Amino acid sequence: MKKFKLFLMLPLLMVALVGVQSCSDDDDPPQPLTGEEVEINVVSSWGTWNYFSFAEGKVIGTGAATAEADAEWKVRTDWDIAFTRLYARTNSGISGNGQGGVKEIPTDGSTSNGAAVFANLIEAPTTGYVVDATDDLMISMGGPAGPTYYNAGTCTTVNPWLTIAMPVVATPKVFVIKTADGKYAKIYLKAYQNANGDSGYITMEYVYQASGSTNLLTE
Repeated sequence: MKKFKLFLMLPLLMVALVGVQSCSDDDDPPQPLTGEEVEINVVSSWGTWNYFSFAEGKVIGTGAATAEADAEWKVRTDWDIAFTRLYARTNSGISGNGQGGVKEIPTDGSTSNGAAVFANLIEAPTTGYVVDATDDLMISMGGPAGPTYYNAGTCTTVNPWLTIAMPVVATPKVFVIKTADGKYAKIYLKAYQNANGDSGYITMEYVYQASGSTNLLTE
């Protein structure tokens, strides 16, 4: 009889232990998201798009600003934002088949305020994202002329983040990017120069929410 009672109690004990473990897992505090910073070289040649993936945390490839190359990148959903010199595009609209877009978070144009706005942005908006549309992309200083397309939410002619002078310098800007698969990342475009003061190097700080949540503070 004692053996029979012990046999019945073992499954109950195992259930209790599983319950304790589950409670312990549920009580784990949320982990803070870690911000990253990348420098993207856009000075190498005019009309070359640098395609960046937040999931990969790097530029995954480049493409010429031609109809043929644009068509090849349009069907890909492994990139989220792309830069060429002064312009950006997202994986949305006629630039890509993804669910992307961009929404600016206003700042006063100063470095200190841009950093503060970026740090205090803890929730991604769910509406108001600009998708890529057709326009004439005119780049001065011998660069290629349109027609092509880009995202007007970051374009210098619509929503400038760069002072076009020598050297070209950045007006710090904060955006929320909707990624190709509908997730969210906040970015801080903070410089257009490298450590040596050479223009054509975008410094982008970002926080990417891989879970798909709009929470930009914790996982």
